Amino acid sequence: MNVAVAVVGLLASACGDGGGGAVEISIGATEQQPYPFTFEAEGVAVDEGVVCSSGDVEEGSQRSGAITMTFTCGDGSGLFILETAIDLRGFEGEGVPDSDWTFLSGTGDYDGLDGSGIHRWFKPDEISPPEAMDVVLQVMEGTISR
Repeated sequence: MNVAVAVVGLLASACGDGGGGAVEISIGATEQQPYPFTFEAEGVAVDEGVVCSSGDVEEGSQRSGAITMTFTCGDGSGLFILETAIDLRGFEGEGVPDSDWTFLSGTGDYDGLDGSGIHRWFKPDEISPPEAMDVVLQVMEGTISR
């Protein structure tokens, strides 16, 4: 059984006194856990403790062309919420166009973070998933800092 999966890569540049850096967060599902999605993160921001290395992801409210995604860290360090603004103006392709994402809020270790960037969607056959996931659907690139 093939399970729909999402992949989010947050690329964050090092900035600010509190740290920050590049990170790629892969979000997906397995046949054993189709939802909530799970994520695995790696990169400088994970190494510096700005973003946790794994947990669950749930899509939340949708309003006025915006979708929220809640990342709950598996190590109990907190959660953070990103919002994607979907702009369909001028879009004539299949799927969903590139959009902007913004860091909305966080709890625990993620309270007070800031970030934004580009959110891209892919057809399942356009990108190779990590070993633990079936299909890659999304990549977010941008910055995140304390």
